[in-house]
Amino acid sequence: MSDRGRFTHNWNRLLLPGICVVPFAGCVEDPFEPLPLQGLDSERAALVALYEATDGQGWSRRTNWLSDEPLWRWDGVGVDDSARVVQLRLSDNNLRGPIPAELRNLTELEILSVAGNRLSGTIPPQIGELGALTVLDLVNNRLSGTIPAELGNLTSLIHLDLARNRLTGPIPESLGGLTSLKFLSFVQNNLAGPIPAGLGNLHELVEMHLSFNELTGPIPAELGNLVNVIDLQLGVNELTGAVPAELGNMASLGELNLAYNDLTGPIPAELGNLSNLTRMFLRGNRLAGPLPAELGNLPNVTAMYLDDNRLTGPIPGGLGNLPLIDILDLSRNDLTGALPPELANLATLRHLNLSRNGLTGAIPPELVIMMLNDSDTIT
Repeated sequence: MSDRGRFTHNWNRLLLPGICVVPFAGCVEDPFEPLPLQGLDSERAALVALYEATDGQGWSRRTNWLSDEPLWRWDGVGVDDSARVVQLRLSDNNLRGPIPAELRNLTELEILSVAGNRLSGTIPPQIGELGALTVLDLVNNRLSGTIPAELGNLTSLIHLDLARNRLTGPIPESLGGLTSLKFLSFVQNNLAGPIPAGLGNLHELVEMHLSFNELTGPIPAELGNLVNVIDLQLGVNELTGAVPAELGNMASLGELNLAYNDLTGPIPAELGNLSNLTRMFLRGNRLAGPLPAELGNLPNVTAMYLDDNRLTGPIPGGLGNLPLIDILDLSRNDLTGALPPELANLATLRHLNLSRNGLTGAIPPELVIMMLNDSDTIT
C-alpha cells in the first residue's frame, strides 16, 4: 500500500526566482534591499527561538546560525529579494523539542520543511497565521495532540504532510477550505472520528493519504467530487457503512485503497467506471453480495484484491476481459458456482487466488492449460 503516494512535488529542490538559500551556489553577495529594523529583528528572533527550542547545538547542519551573518547565509534559510524569510528547510537535521509559536513572525514564509526530526509537543495553532505558506511538511516526527483547526486558514497551501507522528483527535472540518491543496497525508497517526465531508471540496487535490489511523464512520460520498485525485488511501482504519457509488466518479483515480476497515454492503457497480484505475484494495472488510460484472470494464487495472470479505454468487465471466490484470485475489469469500472459462483469457495474469470459497464443478480445460503453463498462477 502506498505510503506517501506516487504524486510528488519537487518543492524540496525548488529555488524560486529571487530566493537565496544556503548551500546553493550564486549567493556570493548580499543583493537585498534592507528591511526596517523591526522586520529584521522579528524574523531573526523567530529563528533564534526555533534554534533554542530544538537543541540547535545538536543539529546536524547549523552553519551561521546565531551569527551576525545575514539570514540567507544561515543553513536551510531561504529569503526573497527583500530579505524576507520565505523558506525554512531543516529536514533530517536532528531537531529535538517543540515547534515554537514564534514562527508566526515569519509572515512571508512559503515553505516549512522539518521532516524526519524528533520534534515533539503539539503543532502550534499560530502556524495557521502563515498566510503565504504553500508547503507544510512535518512528516516523521514525534508530534502529539490534535491537528489545529487554524491550519484551515492556510488558503495558499499546496502540500500538507503530517504523516508518521502521534497526532490524535479528529481531522478538522476547516481543512475543507484548503482549496489549493494538491497533496494531503496524515498516514500513521492515531486520528479518530469521521472523515469530514468538506474534504470533498478540495478540487485541486491529487493525493489523499489517511491510512493507518483510527478513523470511524462512513466514507463521505462527497469524496466522489475529487476528480483529480489519482491516489486515495483510506485503508487500515475503522470505517463503516457502504462503499459510496460516487467514488465511481473519480475519473483520474489510479489507486483505491479501502482495505482493512469494517465496510459492509455491496461493491458498487460504478467502480467499473474508473478507467484509469490500476490497483484496487477492498480486502479485509465485510463486503457482501455479488461481484459486479462491471469490474471487468477496467482497462488498466493490474491488481485487484477483493479477498477476505463476504462476497457471494458466481464469479462473473466479465472478469476475463481485464487486459492488464496481474493479480486477482478473490479468496476467503462465499463465492459459489463454477469457474468461468473466460478467466483463461487473462493473458497477463500471474496470480489468481480463489481459495476458501464454495466454488464447485470441474476446472475448465482452458484454466487447466493455464495451470500447466504456470503452476504458480492459480491458488
